[in-house]
Amino acid sequence: MGQVMTLCASDEADGHGYDKNTVEKYKVTGRSGATVRSGEPLDSPIQCTLTPGTIVEVTEVKGRRCCIVNPVKGWGSIATENGYVIIEPLSARPRYRVVYPEGVIVRSAADIDDSDFVRVISRGEIVEGTGQVQMFDNVERVQVADGWISMRLREDDGALGDVLLEKI
Repeated sequence: MGQVMTLCASDEADGHGYDKNTVEKYKVTGRSGATVRSGEPLDSPIQCTLTPGTIVEVTEVKGRRCCIVNPVKGWGSIATENGYVIIEPLSARPRYRVVYPEGVIVRSAADIDDSDFVRVISRGEIVEGTGQVQMFDNVERVQVADGWISMRLREDDGALGDVLLEKI
């Protein structure tokens, strides 16, 4: 059933037949990679599976399918029927909604013990992340334009506490 590779080679991946001005870069984000088929229908022959992190060039999106022209020419699924994202625009930045009643504190660095207070974001507000995430003391911290925010509280005993942000 096809082979897994970072870049696929195809006789048709020569870049002819499309306007380079309409190409958008996407990234394979699905944990199992992205299956590329020779045609738009889901029963088209499989060409290969692109590994997570592969950057692809897309010329067209039809529903949940996209036409990939580089590194291989074929069609891939952007998401499953259940909404699991497989390939997403490179320009897409993660967004988070503050769900903690008291809001969240933005700090100047991901390490809480070695950072300064920047500001508070109120409950219900939506903030855009940069895509950078770090783990400190078993707590995921996401970078925003002006600093870092914890995804959860950390209790004094080290246990994970309440959720502060939800990814939307």
